[in-house]
Amino acid sequence: RNNIVLTRNKDSIKPKKYLIVINDVSELCTYISNRNITIKDEYYVIGGAQIYDLLLPYTESIILTQFKHEFTDPKPDTYFPRIDELDTWKCDEYLNVYLTKEGYKAKICKWIRNV
Repeated sequence: RNNIVLTRNKDSIKPKKYLIVINDVSELCTYISNRNITIKDEYYVIGGAQIYDLLLPYTESIILTQFKHEFTDPKPDTYFPRIDELDTWKCDEYLNVYLTKEGYKAKICKWIRNV
C-alpha cells in the first residue's frame, strides 16, 4: 500500500519506500497526474482534519476506524465527518472489529461512495 502524507512541514517526515511526503494539494495533483494513478491503484492520504475536508469530495473509498468510546481526557476538538449519517456513503465491508489495548472497542470499515 502506498501512503501519502500531506503536511505543511515537509521536513518533519522522512520519505520511505511506501511513504510519500507532499507539501500541498497542487503537488499532490502533479504527483497523481505524472503517474497516471487510477482508481485501481491504492493510495492512502494521511493528514489532519483540513486534509480530509479538502480531499473528501474527490474520494471514492475510505478506510475508517471508529471507536465505541467517548474520549474526554483530553477531549477531542476535531472529528471526521459522520459519513455513516450521509446517504452518499455506505459501509461496503467490515475489515476488522477489535478491542484496543486500552479496552476501547474499535471497528474498521471500508466505506464506498454511493453512485
